[in-house]
Amino acid sequence: MMKKIFSLLALICLILPHVVADGETIIDEDGYYRALLVITSKSDWSTVRLISGGHFISATYEVTKGKDAPECKCWYDVHLNLIGMVKKQFDTTLVRIEVKAIVYLEEGSTLIFEIKKGDIEYTTVEIFNYNGEEPISAETFTHECTISDDPENRVEFSMNADELTAGGPLSLLYNSVPQLVWTFYYPWYYENQWYSSDVLTDMPLIPHSSSDPRIIELHIKQAMAAGIDGFIVSWWGEDSYTDQNLKTILDIASKHDFKITIYFESLGDGPRSEEELKRMFLSFFRNYGNDDRYYRIEGKPVIFVWAVDSHPPSVWTSILSPVEFRGYTGIYIAMTPRVDYLDIFDGLHIYGTVGFDNLSILYKRLSLVCRTYGYLHDRKKYIWAATLCPGYDDRKIPGRAGLYQPRDNGEYYEKTFDAAFESSPDWILITSFNEWWEHTHIEPSVNYGYTYLDMTALFSSEFKGIQLIPEITIQKTVDKSHIDTDESVTVTVTIANRGNGSAVNISIAENISKFELLESIIPQKIDRMLPSDVVNYQMTLRAKGDGTIEIPGTTARFEDVYGEEHEVTSESIEVTVFRPQVASTYTCVILIVIAVILIMAVFLKKSEER
Repeated sequence: MMKKIFSLLALICLILPHVVADGETIIDEDGYYRALLVITSKSDWSTVRLISGGHFISATYEVTKGKDAPECKCWYDVHLNLIGMVKKQFDTTLVRIEVKAIVYLEEGSTLIFEIKKGDIEYTTVEIFNYNGEEPISAETFTHECTISDDPENRVEFSMNADELTAGGPLSLLYNSVPQLVWTFYYPWYYENQWYSSDVLTDMPLIPHSSSDPRIIELHIKQAMAAGIDGFIVSWWGEDSYTDQNLKTILDIASKHDFKITIYFESLGDGPRSEEELKRMFLSFFRNYGNDDRYYRIEGKPVIFVWAVDSHPPSVWTSILSPVEFRGYTGIYIAMTPRVDYLDIFDGLHIYGTVGFDNLSILYKRLSLVCRTYGYLHDRKKYIWAATLCPGYDDRKIPGRAGLYQPRDNGEYYEKTFDAAFESSPDWILITSFNEWWEHTHIEPSVNYGYTYLDMTALFSSEFKGIQLIPEITIQKTVDKSHIDTDESVTVTVTIANRGNGSAVNISIAENISKFELLESIIPQKIDRMLPSDVVNYQMTLRAKGDGTIEIPGTTARFEDVYGEEHEVTSESIEVTVFRPQVASTYTCVILIVIAVILIMAVFLKKSEER
């Protein structure tokens, strides 16, 4: 069984300290400003923190002096509103840090900063309003004292927020990509696994192999009926089983105008090496970089990258820079909530929704990060993709920590949608279409039927502002329109769904009271018809009388995924039925007429001879 080696719980433990912000919620659409903080210190350690009056949303920093000081380390924690520096004890080398930050402020409020430092020398903080093209000095404070009863030498200073709000607020930078719904898709199954695994507590309605083109097409049709625009296909590298199946998926998806990207699996038996990741990216671009069937933005293929936290941003720079040097560029969407990865990647997403105390707060913060981080990077517009998940259960997977999130009859799925929708994402992602080992699937299953696929249709409709409505058409034909009473007529009925949504609970009604039914397989009920599905059946009938007899239209009654009822009836057909004896009389009359003509012709000929 293929699996992600790092459990979701381990990743949550890794990243959670970087995304929780003391329970603060930032939800306003305005109130964001850009500031520059210049911190100069000769002390052997120092921290600067904004403790009230505002919040850091995101920040970048550069050490412009003293980076080679003994044992010098600098950092920032945007969620603790903290910038820090430490170096060798008693070292007085001057260190200068420039921090560009996006901050949330309320006009007229008072900002309170806290400075801590070592017992030697000083720390100076210069604060600039940077809402315009050039920074404007707003406040400067120097801390150069020691406090006998405080080993951290803590001092505070304040300033009016209006000094930083002038020239603002910043407008949020929204990406212009189309609103799309994606789902993670795993093409790694073999048919025999469904019956031999001890891990599964549910299974698909049709046990299958991921390489079966019929199953791939069915999955695409099911996804499209739920308003899903594309698959993010798990990809384990060139010539892997998932790579072989990706080629088939691309071929089938292109026939349905269905979008395909990959989930670049950055973990194997642990984090892959830098060199292995380079090789994987290069092989991807060689094989798929110019493939028109692959989804791209402005000519660049979109690649979702799993577990980027397995390497620091600097390593990803080392991985992707040589790839770009070869002429290959992509749109990379990183799986992480950490802001600093936006220095390398083009957007953020979360794979798992389980383990976060307040998913709504996390999503709103990440959305704001993606909408404002461009002010730190040449106004670049980043992609925010928010994830839904129906539940999670890896308790039976060997080596996992046993993380469990019950589905709660769809309530948890709806909760994750609400959190995602309220964050105004560019895209919505669904974990997952068919990750059966972790039980996050929405694929129709033995336990849940179509419940979660139909819920997905409702979510897609709300997010994209569309309606997924079935359009049932019924065509009725006969093999002949004139028959004798002792002959039969074959009626063919073709029912098709020409709409963009599923028709469910379809009942078929035929009124054939004027005929005797000789043979038929009339479906009394059809559970579901996906878009482009077609159902055919035939009836063999014998008329109970003669003359012109109507075969009434076929009626189909059904519902859409919103619970609305619909009824469609086809046109009726007329059949002319002759009695056999009437037909014989007509034949006799015709023969008599012919005989008379022949006799007259003979009589006329003899008359001419005389």
